[in-house]
Amino acid sequence: MKPNGEQAKKFWKKFGFSQERVKEVYDIGYSNMWKNDKGYWHSALPPITLDNLFKYAVPKLEGVGISRKFETRGERIVPTEYWSAIVTEKPEGRDIFATMQGVATDKDPALALFWAIYSVFDKSPREVIA
Repeated sequence: MKPNGEQAKKFWKKFGFSQERVKEVYDIGYSNMWKNDKGYWHSALPPITLDNLFKYAVPKLEGVGISRKFETRGERIVPTEYWSAIVTEKPEGRDIFATMQGVATDKDPALALFWAIYSVFDKSPREVIA
């Protein structure tokens, strides 16, 4: 399940993106631009891809795991079309034993990871299966 615009905005804001109104070149008006925490400007928020998640979100997390789901068929264990992601994060101001965990499953590994991360920062860790 793909996130809607508000969910994507909330997600990327958590990882350092902020929207600013910027005067355009040649004084033709203003544009809403996105700036990341490193000071780089973007005309839009990054799409939800593994590359972008590992570039902007994963380095700021406590623990991340992503793997292919498997099932048993007779005596064989075979991969399914689903991916599973688990994210662990320590809430600010809490000790290491007060971790929050998000788990998600999706056919797209990027979406599985997105929803696992989102559920932790949405303050409602839960299992999301798309």
